[in-house]
Amino acid sequence: MDNDLRTIVEKMTKELQPWLDRPSETTEKIARMRQQMGELDGALKADGLRTAMKALDEAESEAKRARMKEAAEAITELCRPLGVRLDARDAPKRSGRKPGSKKTAAPAPKS
Repeated sequence: MDNDLRTIVEKMTKELQPWLDRPSETTEKIARMRQQMGELDGALKADGLRTAMKALDEAESEAKRARMKEAAEAITELCRPLGVRLDARDAPKRSGRKPGSKKTAAPAPKS
């Protein structure tokens, strides 16, 4: 890669990161909900609280992916007049563990 191009892309990346890290309206709402759920700790069953917190984690991840896609679409649109064609895509999702993917210990040999 040409050094000038590398410098341009690195600068854009450094300037974009604080924007991506800044809380959006959605992530701020999720944080408030998380705080309220924490305050209800004694009023809810542990399973219900755990399920609600997991749902908030998933919502926060989805909000971050949406923000990344918004950035990708803006960059794609702004590069189009330059003749540079980019394809904005969703950020990759981390795959969860599949049922039965745990390794089981081999039974000890009988003596």
